[in-house]
Amino acid sequence: MAQQIDHIYERVLVSNLLFGAIGASSRNMDVFSSWLLAGFAAVAAGIFANLGEATRHLTPHVLHTFFVCFFATVILGIVAKFLAVLVAGASAGAAIGRVEGARAAESGVELDVPFFFSEVKRAIIWPARWFVKRSFAKAAKGDLSASARSFTVVVQVQALCMFAQALVVLWVVGVVACSATF
Repeated sequence: MAQQIDHIYERVLVSNLLFGAIGASSRNMDVFSSWLLAGFAAVAAGIFANLGEATRHLTPHVLHTFFVCFFATVILGIVAKFLAVLVAGASAGAAIGRVEGARAAESGVELDVPFFFSEVKRAIIWPARWFVKRSFAKAAKGDLSASARSFTVVVQVQALCMFAQALVVLWVVGVVACSATF
């Protein structure tokens, strides 16, 4: 017999809303982060290609600061991209799950939840397996929105990385602008 879950419709609705929202916002942040990094990389390449001319207008300390900030922006961009990929996968999987879950429910198929969780866990490598195991344990106890809440936190970390990227870029532009001599 299937387990009775309190507020099942509300939990499913919360999960659907969160996965829909995080998928859209993560995509937008990923695009902004990528463009920010591409623009910074283009400027860095231009400065590096014309280092002789750049040193006539910028001190070695400012150039060093610029390239350190570029490195920091690249690291933040890599972390943000990694998180965006995780969120995109989870959001797409949730969308497929909604469709297939509704189809199974309409046809009267009863899902073997432990087998389902076992099969998914087999496809996941460590350390993500730990995250998935915890999420499935919560879902098995009836907390159907736990995974969506966890990925909402992941998107917030992605947003912090993107915001930090933007702050670093703005700060270094200010340093270069205030230090340049023409």
